[in-house]
Amino acid sequence: MRRAGLVLTVWLLLFCSGCELTQKPTAPCPLPAAFSADVQITQGVFQAAAAMRVRETGETTFTLREPAALQTLEIAVREDGVRFSFLGLLLETPPALLPDASFAASLYAAFEALRSGADCAQTPYGDGTAYTCKTAAGDLFTLTADKNGAPVTLVMESRNLQADFTDFSAE
Repeated sequence: MRRAGLVLTVWLLLFCSGCELTQKPTAPCPLPAAFSADVQITQGVFQAAAAMRVRETGETTFTLREPAALQTLEIAVREDGVRFSFLGLLLETPPALLPDASFAASLYAAFEALRSGADCAQTPYGDGTAYTCKTAAGDLFTLTADKNGAPVTLVMESRNLQADFTDFSAE
């Protein structure tokens, strides 16, 4: 009986120690509460270029520059609704009418997860850092940031989405 207890104790100690050694370090994301950037978005076959702005309130605004047919389309996503503005027309809808799979909803969800203080697995990535996090809906995404903390790329494989950031500026 003592031998079984000893074996079980040793096994538990080894098992628990092994678990702690394999955990990845976690850290909050380095993004400021408010920032702007240019973003190149690829989602499946859809490609767009946009100016993006994240306000301290969490509102995330995308002003499309490409494709040319949608140039100046503005999509503002916030917790209580979505605003579309295009060629002088303005449409406000509840957030439920914006498909979860849209690039705007996916990027908003990722930034909200980061703003809410979600723990992210942190790993070195070249000169910068990669943060792997989860949205409230359970979608995993990876944000790579340069050595100064500016976002470089955000990838959400479950949504077939990649966003490449340039001209990052904290506000």
